[in-house]
Amino acid sequence: MGKIAVEVDGIDIAELMNAVNAQGLTLRIAEEPGEVIVETPLPAGSHLTGICCSTAHITSGDNSLLYALSHQAQEYTDAEWIHFTGLGYLIRLDAWLYPLLQLKRRGMSKSCRRLVAT
Repeated sequence: MGKIAVEVDGIDIAELMNAVNAQGLTLRIAEEPGEVIVETPLPAGSHLTGICCSTAHITSGDNSLLYALSHQAQEYTDAEWIHFTGLGYLIRLDAWLYPLLQLKRRGMSKSCRRLVAT
C-alpha cells in the first residue's frame, strides 16, 4: 500500500475523512511528518461495498423485481445480497464478481443498473 504526504490549506478535514472512509481507505493526519494525530477508527474489513437505493429513484418495474429478489425464501438466493429496508434496498456489490451483470441477467433496467454503478 502506498503512502502520500500532502499539505493542504482550506480543506475541511471532516469532509476529507468522510470521503476517504467511504472508499474504505485509511487517512492519517499529522502536525509534523512522522507524528500521527488522528487515524481512521475502523479496522480493515469492517465495511461492506454496497449501495442504498431508495424506491423513489427507481421505476416500478425495477422495484417489483428487487422486491421479489429480496424476498426469496430459499437458502443461497438473491435475498442474501439484495435486502429490502422498507424505504428502498441495500444491494451488496461485493457478493458477486460482476454484480451489474447479475442484475442484468435478472431483468433490471439499464437506467437502474447505472444508478447502482454510480
